[in-house]
Amino acid sequence: MSRNPLPTDTRGVSEVIGSILVFGLVIALISLLQVQAVPNANEEVEFEHSNAVTNDMANLRVAMSEAVDSGRTQESTVRLGVDYPPRLLFYNPPAATGRLQTSEAATMQLSNADADGNLGNYLATDPQLSTRALNYTVNYNELEGTSTRVREAGVYYEAFDDEALVKESTFIDGREISLVAIGGEYESSGVEANTVSAKALSAPAREYTIEDDGSPVTIEIPTRLPKSQWQEILADEYATNANGLDGNTVSGNGFVTAASYDTSTDPNTLTITLKPNEEYTLRLGKVGFGTGGDPEARYIVPVDDDDPTVATIEVRDSFNNPVSGVAVDIEATSETVTTGPNGRASYQPSSGNLVTFQRDFDGSGTPTAPLEKVTVSTKGPLDANDPTVDGFTVDVDETQTCDSFGEVDAPVLSDTVLSCTTTRTIQQPIVDFNVSDDDSSSESGVAFVEIQILDSTGDLITSRRFDGDGQAVVDSRWVGPWLDDGTSTSPNRPTPSEVKLIVEDRSGRTNSTTASL
Repeated sequence: MSRNPLPTDTRGVSEVIGSILVFGLVIALISLLQVQAVPNANEEVEFEHSNAVTNDMANLRVAMSEAVDSGRTQESTVRLGVDYPPRLLFYNPPAATGRLQTSEAATMQLSNADADGNLGNYLATDPQLSTRALNYTVNYNELEGTSTRVREAGVYYEAFDDEALVKESTFIDGREISLVAIGGEYESSGVEANTVSAKALSAPAREYTIEDDGSPVTIEIPTRLPKSQWQEILADEYATNANGLDGNTVSGNGFVTAASYDTSTDPNTLTITLKPNEEYTLRLGKVGFGTGGDPEARYIVPVDDDDPTVATIEVRDSFNNPVSGVAVDIEATSETVTTGPNGRASYQPSSGNLVTFQRDFDGSGTPTAPLEKVTVSTKGPLDANDPTVDGFTVDVDETQTCDSFGEVDAPVLSDTVLSCTTTRTIQQPIVDFNVSDDDSSSESGVAFVEIQILDSTGDLITSRRFDGDGQAVVDSRWVGPWLDDGTSTSPNRPTPSEVKLIVEDRSGRTNSTTASL
């Protein structure tokens, strides 16, 4: 008996195949999105972060400039790296991390410069000044052609693999030379935004007038900015028939007579030579990050003081800016003075008129003139009798009076008719005075002379002040009002007892003397 074969059942096959195809399409679409769309989206995130960092670095440069100008620490925020937003079903690469750090220390040098006073003596040492670069880098996963942002002394630029774009140059502008060094050891890396403190290491930065010492002034600065970019920066600064960085002779209306670029050093060294027999404005400062980098106190300069009896000095660092908190010895004494926030310290001698300040800055063991040992001349200590009362006399006109002017027994110095209810004595003080004060300085000379009439208890009855106008000598007479001596049983005026003369000079010193009536 033969068996019939079972019938074939194909129900559901098409649905399974369709599901497999749909799943495959989904997988293919996800793969396509992972390979193309996600990287493109992440590249957009990185591009936005790159623009944000550009703004952050601009704000940081502003903070650095304000720190050097004000002498106070300034803060700014830098978004170091960037993370990508979560995407369901898709894989993101690791977050892009950024790094902000200072480079190794290098040296810039100023040679053949001269100036007035002790600044000129310091510049004669051809000072070498330590500086660093501040670099920002970021490791993006998608964005190509990213740059390293670099702040050097006098220039800020973005360095790419094959070129560099200069964003700011403050090194030289005609006769103005401005170099803000960077100090300190600093490194910060990661993804999150980081608050960066720009510390004023040598500030507030001051401007000084300099000239050459007989040989042309030269300035050397370390740099990694390529020679071609420096050639563009200096293009408007060359003098007539100058030797340009490219080796050609160039002419302009500037003051740079020669420029060279040495690649044998690390970093490279740019050197410029300035036109001789000209005056230039030099401004040096230093801003720091992290730890260290403070320039040391280097020399002392005498400064004028409003009080001629006081000697005042200022301590400066290697960048010619004031240094606070420096203890300076007074020669031939055991005393020291410490500089304040403005870098200055004062000393008033108790005898003599010369004060010698000294401090061993270079560690040689002995302070040496003129940079570490400075003598300042003063007027000497205060004179207890200065200002001086050279002459002081008091005369009194006396008379008896009663009901009418006709009963006055003695002549008087006034036509005023005096009346009273009973007999009494009246007095009119006449004061002759001669006072003096040395007018050799702006704070000397007589400020005023005041004459006071006091009663027996020392209370003031009346007074008169004479303006001295800063004169060396004031010589005058004062005729006082008629005063009752109180002999009446019911006096109508206080009893005059004493005349006091007070003299003050323009430095605030006073002297006084008295005489009885």
